Amino acid sequence: PPSFRTGTGTSVILMAIEPVDAIILAGGAGSRIMPVLGETPKVLAPIHDEPFLKYLVRYLADSAVVRKVIIAAGYQADQIVNYCDQNPMQLPIAFSIETSPLGTGGALINALPEATGETVLVVNGDSYVDLDLAEMVAFHTANSADATLAAVQVEDARASGTLALDENRIIAFAEKTEDTGPGWINAGLYIFERVGLENFSSGSSSLERDIMPRLIEGNVQACKTNRPFIDIGTPGNYARTEEFFREF
Repeated sequence: PPSFRTGTGTSVILMAIEPVDAIILAGGAGSRIMPVLGETPKVLAPIHDEPFLKYLVRYLADSAVVRKVIIAAGYQADQIVNYCDQNPMQLPIAFSIETSPLGTGGALINALPEATGETVLVVNGDSYVDLDLAEMVAFHTANSADATLAAVQVEDARASGTLALDENRIIAFAEKTEDTGPGWINAGLYIFERVGLENFSSGSSSLERDIMPRLIEGNVQACKTNRPFIDIGTPGNYARTEEFFREF
């Protein structure tokens, strides 16, 4: 397995990183960006003549800790399946297809049978954070976390809501308000232990509003990062996506 060095000064531990499967949540219709994309699903939004999905899979492959990708698709799922059938990817691809909208939580639970192993990585299909995944997996393991999410600090969190933290442990999710200023926000990148998801049904639910608030009764950690982050789900953000990736 890949390895990761963690620690400071003379205290350095070499940790083995077991490969994990990754689920990309790509089922939403994307109503906010639909005036720009039409019937193209967000995960196939073109950026520099390649779909956003290609950037996500490349990122997962380059991490060397992901062995397979499961795409949880719903809206225009046939477009996503056809693209993957016709274009080689850097990792094996499987699909979990929603027959009716399940939300982010239901989509995750529905896709779990396609994943192997006790630990699973979950990625929002409309956001990207340039975080070292080996570092995040090592952080999750070192903290014996039930779940870990990537957190980025922003100057204006009004559109996102914030994470209430006790050092790195998440203790609450604060709803977005007009009074919200700077804060740590969810970057749409998660690690879950399968056992913590077993009591959730596969019906329609929200990962952010239904599943995560129940999990924080245990040990849910925020892996903080100052690396570049973007959510392509609005026309304004999507308009600057090419510039975002050009900077890498």
